[in-house]
Amino acid sequence: MAEVSFFGGDTSTEETELQYAPITNLGAEGKFAKLDTSIAITGGTTSVKCHKQKNIISTNRLLVDPSFQRLSEEDKMREWKWARTSDATKDAREIEANFLSTVKVTKKLALLKKEELKRKKAEKDSENLDECKLHGGPITPDSLTLVNTTVTATCIGEFQ
Repeated sequence: MAEVSFFGGDTSTEETELQYAPITNLGAEGKFAKLDTSIAITGGTTSVKCHKQKNIISTNRLLVDPSFQRLSEEDKMREWKWARTSDATKDAREIEANFLSTVKVTKKLALLKKEELKRKKAEKDSENLDECKLHGGPITPDSLTLVNTTVTATCIGEFQ
């Protein structure tokens, strides 16, 4: 490992070079600002997919391209139809659908795990409540271990 310059050797040149490293990602900040502005313009009721599609059109500058502007209305409609129904578009939609289905499955798994954890916590709380009921009396210095194993709020309600 000492052979790798990162782990050994003179670090003063690395520190000097890091002085000029950017602290923020201006490209990402610009994209978020553009999305924020777009959401503000639409009042926040437009879907992210719609914003994405508008961003693609504005980035590609299709509507202001001189070659597109010179087309007749019929040719413009044909171009739009091709853009919506071409094989590349179908492939892109399929990739997006696969990605979104993966996200949906991941969310469902996370929700199931969360529900399982809640169920386990409820079972543990129920066991602790049963233990409080079995104890049957006020908590004394001899039964302080009971405080560590039970839910505080349950014990307070049980022994008052």
